[in-house]
Amino acid sequence: MLNKVAEFLHPSNKKALDAIGGESGLEEIIKANVRAGCSTCGKASTSFLKNMDEYLDDVLYFGNTFAGKEGFDKVIKELKVINKKNKDPNYAVEGATFMLRKIRETPEITANSVRRFDGIFEGEIDKICLNCRFDIELISGKKFEYKSYGPTSISSISSSDIFLRQHLSYLEETTSLDNILYEFDKLKFSDRDKVVEQFRKMYEKNAEQIFKPKSQGGLGESKIKELFGNKINSIDDFLDEIENINSPIYKFIKVD
Repeated sequence: MLNKVAEFLHPSNKKALDAIGGESGLEEIIKANVRAGCSTCGKASTSFLKNMDEYLDDVLYFGNTFAGKEGFDKVIKELKVINKKNKDPNYAVEGATFMLRKIRETPEITANSVRRFDGIFEGEIDKICLNCRFDIELISGKKFEYKSYGPTSISSISSSDIFLRQHLSYLEETTSLDNILYEFDKLKFSDRDKVVEQFRKMYEKNAEQIFKPKSQGGLGESKIKELFGNKINSIDDFLDEIENINSPIYKFIKVD
């Protein structure tokens, strides 16, 4: 890891180092990812986190590529969060490390394509989703949501009011499901069908709420038609459409 730190400190990477808060910022980022392993800091206590050298490659890329973008500092702040006693893992950090990994793996996410990180939804539905946030928004309007979920968190999707309200915000602000992408970490949970099933149950359980007008915290029929198809004229039609987990309406869900 010492070689990787030295690379970070090289003058050619001054932009990235300054963007994360200098040497002290780099130290905070390393300390915060407490479950990652490396040759000098011990064996990883998980099977899904990159070792520290590879993780710092992601941080370096993020700093050099996106420093100055709206929301960049919020991501860096999240990478530094340490729980009490400096030993308990902060799962928000692990979610952010997953996002950095996917950013490097996604060709459409570039310095020129990104509008902002960690933004607040601006639609009318914020009346029931105060300060609900998304992870990345492109200039094109496409939004990305990264979920670093294990089996327990996956199984709670359909019963989580917070998850529902955030999801409705995604739907309310877009004109097409093609402009939304949920990415789940396959290294924590790899069964996409079970993820989709949780979304189906969430829709089913909350169909009445979803059909309410925006003024009452729902999407309204016109928005549902826009996103899910003009043939949906009732709650029953909606329930029929979402029943098939292989339906194209679930194309925004990716496990990778």
